[in-house]
Amino acid sequence: MPFAINVILLVPGGVCILLAAIFITRRRREAHEIGPVRDSRGLRKTKPFFQRNVVERKVRFLFPKSDPNEILGLLDSVATPPSGMERLQLALLKLSNGDLHELRRLVGRCTAEDGLSRGADFVLIGMAETPETQRMGYEYAKLLPEEQEPIFRRDLRQYLRWVKQ
Repeated sequence: MPFAINVILLVPGGVCILLAAIFITRRRREAHEIGPVRDSRGLRKTKPFFQRNVVERKVRFLFPKSDPNEILGLLDSVATPPSGMERLQLALLKLSNGDLHELRRLVGRCTAEDGLSRGADFVLIGMAETPETQRMGYEYAKLLPEEQEPIFRRDLRQYLRWVKQ
């Protein structure tokens, strides 16, 4: 009987240790990722939310007293950027924080002559999706990849929390 109890305890314990080792190894490997590899990891987690129904849901949530069709029309007036229309629209909504005047100002930045060709969409997306990284600017770029990782994770978590809200 004691042998059976030991086996029952050892097998799940061994599985837990194995899973913990896999988790730690993955975290260490990710901590050394840089540039496009790290960006693609973040994009894999956020891309499922770049959909029209998510944009419509966020419009209704952020502007409950406004006509959703009016706000969606305003968002649709922006030319489709290379990064995708819904991604930019979500960035504009996040940065506006429910302020219609601010949303109009941000849309104006994108629709101004040559606005998108100058990379306004990437700047706005960066400000929305990675605010801590954007605030740090060049200081972030000077950090080692393992020092950048916690900042990257915080930015990703805050964006995912916002978009799911």
